[in-house]
Order: sequence, then C-alpha cells, then structure tokens
Amino acid sequence: MTAFAAAAETQPPLLDAGAVVTEDLCGQQKVATIGQPVPIIFARRISSRGGVMVSPPATDARFSNDASNTLTASYHLILGDGPMGSLQVRDVYQCACRVGSFTQTYDQRAGDWSPGNFLEVRAGYTLQDVPDYCGSMGTCKGLTTVSFTNTYPNGSTDWKRQVQTFVRSGRTVTRLADSTSGPSSNFADLFKLAMEISAKLPSDMIDTPRLQTAALFLDANQLYCDMEVSDSNNLPDFIAAHAPYFLLRETRVNGKRGLRPLLPIDGAYAIRTDAIPWEFEFNEDYVLPGSITLDYTPLEQRKPVLMVGLWRQQPDDSFGIARSAEVGYPNDRSSGNVEQHDMSAFCTHELHAVRAMAYRRSRRRYSTHTASWTCRPEVYNRVLEEGDIVRLTFDRVASDGSTTTHDFLYQLDQIVKTPTGEIEFQATHFPIDATGRSVIALDVMSAQAQGHVYSTIRTGLDCDDDSGGDRATDTSVPASVGQAVGPGAAPAPPGDPPTLPSNPRLPDEPDQPPMPPGGYNPPSTPPAPSPTPPDEYPGCLEDCVSQTICGDDLNSLACPAGSTYAGEADLGGSYCIFCQICAPKSAPPDCTSPPLGQEGYWRYVLTSASGCASLTGSVAANSTTSQWLVVNANNQVVFGFDAVKPQNTQYYIGSGDGPLNASGSQTLVANCDYGGSDTAWLVRYNVVSGGLAFGAATYLPFALKITGCACSNPPTTAGTVSSFSGKWQFSPTGSSSDITWESS
Repeated sequence: MTAFAAAAETQPPLLDAGAVVTEDLCGQQKVATIGQPVPIIFARRISSRGGVMVSPPATDARFSNDASNTLTASYHLILGDGPMGSLQVRDVYQCACRVGSFTQTYDQRAGDWSPGNFLEVRAGYTLQDVPDYCGSMGTCKGLTTVSFTNTYPNGSTDWKRQVQTFVRSGRTVTRLADSTSGPSSNFADLFKLAMEISAKLPSDMIDTPRLQTAALFLDANQLYCDMEVSDSNNLPDFIAAHAPYFLLRETRVNGKRGLRPLLPIDGAYAIRTDAIPWEFEFNEDYVLPGSITLDYTPLEQRKPVLMVGLWRQQPDDSFGIARSAEVGYPNDRSSGNVEQHDMSAFCTHELHAVRAMAYRRSRRRYSTHTASWTCRPEVYNRVLEEGDIVRLTFDRVASDGSTTTHDFLYQLDQIVKTPTGEIEFQATHFPIDATGRSVIALDVMSAQAQGHVYSTIRTGLDCDDDSGGDRATDTSVPASVGQAVGPGAAPAPPGDPPTLPSNPRLPDEPDQPPMPPGGYNPPSTPPAPSPTPPDEYPGCLEDCVSQTICGDDLNSLACPAGSTYAGEADLGGSYCIFCQICAPKSAPPDCTSPPLGQEGYWRYVLTSASGCASLTGSVAANSTTSQWLVVNANNQVVFGFDAVKPQNTQYYIGSGDGPLNASGSQTLVANCDYGGSDTAWLVRYNVVSGGLAFGAATYLPFALKITGCACSNPPTTAGTVSSFSGKWQFSPTGSSSDITWESS
C-alpha cells in the first residue's frame, strides 16, 4: 500500500470526540500573533448547505469613550488569505448577536481609523479595563480584512467578546469543474490551491486533467467541502487525512500529483454500479514464481461495527448544528461496537457523511486481504497506474496435492521498481458480486440520508440590534472602506546619546562607584569612581554677569529682578548672596566634542577674515564665574576659576605658529596669512587657585573675542572686523611636541 493509502486506512477513529462546529461563540476576542498562519476559507453556499462560521483574530484595536463613558471599540480582523466573497449584514455577529457595523476589503487594511487607547477620565465614571497597547497597522497584502466597530454602555464588558463571521463565499479560485473564477466547495480545487501556494512542486507537475476528473466526480456525487484551514499542516498528511472522506486518493503518475476516485466511475462521473472492467490480467505467464504474497485481514478488524459520521448542518440564518449519520448493516447496531468519525469541520451535507461512512463500513466487511507480486518489465508498466483495477489468477497447490485457482480483482495501491529491475505490485482486494459489480459501490450508492433538517438553534434568543431594520434578513453589503499602509521607512540610525545630568547626591554623601553593567555583584575591590561631569557648561551655554549682595540678615537679602540666585556665604557675622544675569553667547564653541572633565588644550584656528589684513585678538574678562586660560612661556597651562570673585589671571595668546606671549592681548599676525596658520590658543579652567598643574575639579569652556584688526606687514590703520571664521580644535593633555589636534 502507498504511504497515503496506509495513512488513510490506519487513521484512528474518534471513539470519544465532539463535533467541530463552532468555537466558543462568546469567548474573548482572539488576537493575531506574529508567525500565525493566515487561514484559507474554502466555502460556497448553495441552497441549504455550505458556508463556514469563522472567528477571525484581531491584529489591532482602537478604544475611545464619550462624556457618559460609553465605550467605542474597533477591531481590525484578518478574515482569510486571498480574495473572498462579500459578507452580508446578517452574517456578522459579536458573541451570538448581530450588532455593530463593519466594512470588508482586500489587499489592504480595512477601515479608516488608527489603533490606540484613547480613553479619557470622565468625572464620576471608572475607565474600562481595555488594553494599553492596541497593536499596529500592517500592509495586509494578499489578505481579506474586516473592520468591526460597536459601542458599549458604561460598565459593559461585552467589548471583549469574539467577533463571528459567516462566510458564504470563500477563497476565490478558478474552479476545475467549470473553469469559472469564484468561490468553491470542491476538495479538488482546495488540493490544487494548496499545491500552488505551498510551491511544493512546479505548476506543470500538478496533474490538472486528473484533478478535473476528481472535481467532476465530487460534484456529481454531492461530496462538498466547506472548511476553514487555520492550522499549519504538512500537505501530504492533510491530503491523506481528508481525501478518503471524499472517496478520493492521491496519485503520483510520471511525477505529477493529482487525485482520483476510490471507486470506478462512469461517463457521467457517477459511481459505477454495473460490471467493473479491469485494466490488465496477471497470470503465471507474467508473475515471477514464488513472488506472490497474500496477507489476510485479521478477523478482529472485520467484526460488526456501527459507523457514525459527524457533520455540520449549516442554517442560513444561524450557527452550525452538530449532526450525526449512522451507517451499518442489520447486526452492527446490536454489536455494541461504534466507530465515530468527525467530518463536521468540512461536511455540510448529510448524504456526504452517509456515503463516506458506507464506503468505510463496506470495505471493512468485504475486502478480505491484500496481495503483492513481482513481474518482469512488460507493456503493463506503461499502461497501469495506482488506483487501477487488475485481475490476478494463479493455481494454488494444497498440501494434499489438490489444486485450486486463485482469481480475484485487485485495486493497485503502489507500483515499485526494484533495484534488480523487476516491477513489484501492491494491491488491495476489490470485491465484486457474481455479475462483476463492485459490492462496495453498490453499498455506497444504496445508502440513503434521512433528510431531517432542524430549523434553527436560536429559539428565544433576541439580542440583535434591529434599530436599523431586521438584521436577520438584511442581505445588503456595506461599502468597502480601506486604507493603504506602506511598509514604512527604514529605521533611522541612532543619534548621539543625550548629555545626562550628574547623579543626585545627598549632603556630605561620599562618592559611590557606579553600578556594574548587568547589575552583577561588585568585585571585592571597588573600582575608582568616575569623575562627575557638571550639570552644564555655563561658559558654553551663556555669558553671565555676577552680583554680590551682603548684609547682616540673610533672610532680608534678595536678588534683583531679572537675576537668579547662585549661592550664599557666611562671612562670620554677615552674609552675602550671589546673583547672576545670564545671556546666550553669540558664538559658543562646540562643548560636547571632548569628554566631560577631560584635561587638554583648546585652540581656535582662524581660516578667513574680512575688513582688515590682520586681527587683534583679546580674551575678555568674562565674569566672576568663568575665566580664560593661562599659558606661560614654557607652554605650561595654568587654570584659574572662582565662583565668587575673579582671580588675578594672565591671558596668554599664541600668535600664528610662533611662541606664546604673556599679555592681555596679542596681535594675530603671520604675514597676513589667514589660511589656517593663525591661531589663538585657549584652554579650560579648573578650581585650582594659582596652580600650574591640572586638578580634579570642574572644567569650564571659554570663548575667543575678536575686537579689531591691524596689519603689521605693511602697517595700516586699525579698523573694525566685519567678519571672520574659523574652527575650534581640542587636544588631550600633552607636551607641546606631541599635541594632536582634533576638530570639534
């Protein structure tokens, strides 16, 4: 037997199982997750059968409330893969009630709203406990989507209920039976669609002619398929599990995959009930001696059993009803053995369930054994294929010397070429009556449905919102509203991290080491604390003018209007407060380039100037809170800083590339060359008073003030500088011989 046939025959029956009719109608709304397969809805409502009730998952939602705390909830739902037929007003429920409004679209996002929680606190009301994160919008390419919106009074929790949709017309395909584009309830169409979208094999390896024959067979014998394929399935396993319920088997002929009926059919694609012809007769002229093997079915597997098939009666105006079809011979019911098969996920026609169960029961009763034999390659290996009916005859010699003839029809399950070149056939006994008719086919065609149909299961339930008319009979289709959502721009590269303020410290609290990365326990010897940068660079951000106000009563001292309090001092019997008036600098340097607190040099490189041939540069005695650099004749950097009063500080400016001069101002001259060689050397202060070395204190930046110009070669009259440009550079601490400047 083929792997498919073996799987079909050994599929365990559902001895204790409930029908798959609908999910929990009033459960919580399902949420779509990343990686979740999109369902394929295969349905075609015709007359009183067909259609699928679907509980679509939501990708995102929107919640808002009005002044009376009435909640408005919107859900964006994934209905299924590919284009589908339109939902009617009567087909959409929340829980078991037709409420709310909806719109449906394809290949884009349904609705015109954006997801989010927009609830506002209303006086006298308690906010609904809706999700804070409500999902995000997707492109929905290739999907059929639905937007559902409804309102709920204050305190109602019905917004959590699952939205249900009755799909009358499922996935649009080109039907094999009539070559028409539209919804289908034919299993052969589903097989072809599954092969195409799974890309399991090229399209030219799909056996379309055999699939078309199978489709016509299904329509002729009323074997319909209305189902939602929502779980990820292995395709061969899916076909093996479902095809036998449609009286089909999978075929592989010349590498092409298709379907064919389990029973012979006539020219009208109906099951044959006349004498069955066979394709080839094998006898001892073809069969290799000693290669025939017969394997009889154990009696335990052929005992009387009542077959029960569960199917789904699908009313036009309500949810599905679980029904059962019992099939058996006169003594099967009294045997007490029952075997149940759940077909309710796809079977919506009683006759379908009856015929599927009749085939299983009849084959178990009349097919007694399997056979295998081996032949040399002949013409038959080009004309026979799996599923064909063949005849096998040979003489059997008993132990007493008597001879009997074995003469039976078989249905080929598998044809295998052995490594030595012979052809091995594996087949199942195909029982016929005295006139050559298939006894299984006769049983299948004689099985009849009872035909009893329940009207509805919603008796007494009246929760539909009929304010706009009777929804149960409203066959109108709402206008399609959708919005195209682009894939989104690529994420921007991360920017520079923001400058963080210093960690807050309690008064007189000693510095503590920073927490190690990841929060592990610190080592036995704590690392040295990192220097804490200042909250900001006052000299970089703004120029400040300080004012000191003193008196005997600290509480009576106050800063003038327009100034800010900067500190206070107890002078031993009298008190002083320090006030500041600050304004932004006109051209501050880049204060974020060097690491905070790093020791080093700054310089300003003059690149151009207009209005004079050379520039006179001076360092402004800025304020009490920021002082300029000090550079001595030996290129030693001296800092000065005092938050209360200025210090006596010398300002040293380097002229061009020449030596540094100790003076308050210095003419920047290098043969009137402004190509980048004229520089002003400046650095930052710390609070070491009068020191000649760096200290572990707060550093402040500086600014260069250009006041006028004069030409030294040849001398000219000094004038006003109309404009100049340059760039700041920074270098870490080092001697003048190893300074490396970095642009900032």
